[in-house]
Amino acid sequence: MPRNNAIVSAVLTLSLFCSVQQRSLAAMSWDDLVDEGNRFELLHDYKESKKYYLQSLELARKAGKDTPQVAESQARLAAVCVAMNNIKEAEVYEKAALELALAAKRSGHPNESVTVCMEDLAGAYLDEAPASDQEYCYKKAIEIREKVFGVNHPNLARSYGSLAALYLDKGRYAEAAPLITKSMGITSRSVGSGNYSLPKQILHHAILKYDRGDKAAAEKMIQIAEDIETKTKSDRYRSTREQFMAIICADRGDLKQAEELYKHAIKKDEVSHPGGGRLANSYAQLARFYCQHHRDKDAQKYFELARSTAISGHTKNLDDIVQDQNRCAHHSKSEVKPVLNLRLDH
Repeated sequence: MPRNNAIVSAVLTLSLFCSVQQRSLAAMSWDDLVDEGNRFELLHDYKESKKYYLQSLELARKAGKDTPQVAESQARLAAVCVAMNNIKEAEVYEKAALELALAAKRSGHPNESVTVCMEDLAGAYLDEAPASDQEYCYKKAIEIREKVFGVNHPNLARSYGSLAALYLDKGRYAEAAPLITKSMGITSRSVGSGNYSLPKQILHHAILKYDRGDKAAAEKMIQIAEDIETKTKSDRYRSTREQFMAIICADRGDLKQAEELYKHAIKKDEVSHPGGGRLANSYAQLARFYCQHHRDKDAQKYFELARSTAISGHTKNLDDIVQDQNRCAHHSKSEVKPVLNLRLDH
């Protein structure tokens, strides 16, 4: 009996807790519900976040089915559903929110909060897309931004670029080409898209291809990134591209060409970036190459250059340089190899 009494007591306590929680939810204003949902969303507790957003949608609908609050709750719910990999449910809320946002736009009185939430939803489709639904989600991000903001919105550069990079990764080059053109066009016209780099995104996919053993595809992507930088008169990722090609050339056994590419990258960085992590990394890459091929004297020369440059520039890659220099000096050459990492020289 005592055990049964304890169970009954526990059930009553739980029921009372749920009842109190339900009453507290019902007593909250729409703003409070949205704020609480946003708080849990930032904590990545999407299940709890969804609960508050659903309650906010229910409350908003009581005030009227076509209000900005309804649209905002739906957009927030769609973003949370994407984060939870529930794409079908997200689509229901997304379509409803988009319809209201476009109706407000046509009326000439768009609601700023709804517009912000639609932009956040487009971002969620890009950043939270599950691997199995990336193409669909990237297209959704494009659709939202094109319809709500127009085809010249700066964030469309990344939307087009993400889908283009995905197509390149799948070998669908013909489908990627017009998206690359669109992304480049927006970047050239819009100051607001300045932080986005399509060549960097493509090179990131090239590194993944290389790591998976598809060196031919990686090389093709490097060439595409080079073509983009040539057309846009940029050489921001020139060192990265040349060092990447040097690695591929060395894999093919063309050591002379690899060495020339490493030295070409160094010459460029000595002029354009004389005192930072990028030049330190370029010296270190050549040093690693020499170490791999048992040219110890040359390796130590360039490790010293890399080390002194990193020290004078207070760069973050000093520890990696020193570690590889010590490995090379103590004949642990198998552990020393050029590094493919877009963060090292930018």
